[in-house]
Amino acid sequence: MQSTYDLFKILKEKGLIEKVGFKDLGAGGVVCATVEMVAKSGYGADIDLRKVHIAYPDMPAHVIACGETQERMCWMVPPSLTKMIVKHYNETWALPQIAAGAQASVIGKVTRGNYVLHFDETKVVDAKGSDITEGLLYKREFKAKKLALKDPTVKDPRDLNKTILEVLSHENVACKLPVYESYDKDVQGITVIEPGWADAGVIAPLWNRTDINPEVKNTGVALKLDANPRYGEIDPYWQAANAVVEGCRNVAAVGATPWCITDCLNYGSPEESDQMWEFVRGVEGIRDALIGIGLDLGQDDKVVDDKKTRRGPKRKKVVEIERFALPCISGNVSFYNLSAKGSIPPQALIATIGRMSDVNKAITMQFKGAGNDVYLIGPRKPEMGGSVYFDVQGELGASLPKPDFERASREIKTVTRLITAGLVESCHDIADGGMATTLAEMCLGGNGQGAVGVKVDISRTPDIELAKKNKKGVRAKVEMSSVEKLFGETGGFVLEIPFKNLRKAMKIAGKFGVPLIKIGMTTEKRNFVVFDEGTDVINLSLTDVKAAWLSGLREKM
Repeated sequence: MQSTYDLFKILKEKGLIEKVGFKDLGAGGVVCATVEMVAKSGYGADIDLRKVHIAYPDMPAHVIACGETQERMCWMVPPSLTKMIVKHYNETWALPQIAAGAQASVIGKVTRGNYVLHFDETKVVDAKGSDITEGLLYKREFKAKKLALKDPTVKDPRDLNKTILEVLSHENVACKLPVYESYDKDVQGITVIEPGWADAGVIAPLWNRTDINPEVKNTGVALKLDANPRYGEIDPYWQAANAVVEGCRNVAAVGATPWCITDCLNYGSPEESDQMWEFVRGVEGIRDALIGIGLDLGQDDKVVDDKKTRRGPKRKKVVEIERFALPCISGNVSFYNLSAKGSIPPQALIATIGRMSDVNKAITMQFKGAGNDVYLIGPRKPEMGGSVYFDVQGELGASLPKPDFERASREIKTVTRLITAGLVESCHDIADGGMATTLAEMCLGGNGQGAVGVKVDISRTPDIELAKKNKKGVRAKVEMSSVEKLFGETGGFVLEIPFKNLRKAMKIAGKFGVPLIKIGMTTEKRNFVVFDEGTDVINLSLTDVKAAWLSGLREKM
């Protein structure tokens, strides 16, 4: 890699960078890298697979052509530069002395004809480059899979203290330190927030660079991967859509703006119409969520004078900025995922990248101090389908979260701007395990050593979104149980905001039409206390909460 960076520098200094083509060898190996480069410009290539340096003898043609060994590069250059580039790798940087087969080799030429691969005396490939890169378009029949799912009756158990401990010890909620502690999380010294300390990991990729403008050196990158396969058992569309929205909330919770995603789509057999339908619906869910969330370029709608309609008092109008979908920059599809019981639950795994202009403003989920107010963003809804709570009860349910993409977009923008403005001490999104898990994890922090308690009143959670019209058209309040408020997995955020910052925070949230609902405050007493309608439904010491959360996964491994 270092020798390649050096070659880039030399080509730039000599004004040759526009005369060369370059691509790394990823999926598809030699074939994919070379055919994509020539087909893009309408050319072909003539490549001798015997000239590709290999690690061991008697390697068959298809392995040489398509093997995906990493850290390999492909240059396409004018013949006048060939000797210089080969010498650069093989003599200046002496790669063959580092490892056997580590070298630069000339393996073919760009042509005006077909894309041809030779192996000894045989042409193993002979086709138009564009025919290879455009791939095969095929249509398959698909039809909706009907599932007879329903929500079990949700009743508040007598002991919610026991319930929260069971949820916190569930393998999908419990502390992941048994996984994180087994590998190096601080390579290159650019890690800002390690895994587990927040909703996303954060790095500062330019910190160890000496050739970077100081103005951009603190650029930060946040990363999170999300998927809930239990949602896929209920509805593949909302499983995929939720993965996108949650990924965006995760990077926003550290202060990063969602910048793009990549997907890993895992589905059953496309030859089975109902499983093909699951794939189609999953892709549609990703598409709709990306459009709905949108790419936040930091430009908000503007209110300006409308001179055309101004009569008497000044009239105003809102000028909408041009909006773009959040980009999906890459991905893969894995079909035929089967088990002894049949096809796996359809699931889209989404990796979300977030961008920060100043990584020093990134925050974690751990409560920072006693006496700060705790705020909720996002209404609670009775959406328990696929939840950890139901899984603990041996149930699946049907009413999984169905996010309003436009609302989610405004909430995400609100959170990123609040954190960027330095108004928030800690933030955590609401997902697996619901608001109860979110609050408990904020008390505990990334390693369970948190020393700040919390006291909240969930009767203050907004219920306007739950209002339904009766036969007379009158909106009637829908009552939610404590369990639904605490363990329903409707997305949202919990934020720790000092009172001194409240006025500015309210102003920013109001700009996006997002209510900040105060539900409680942090406490010096190391307890986790939740009230609902005047009754303390949860009252636990952080010692008990910590024990359940830290041991839940470790005991299962």
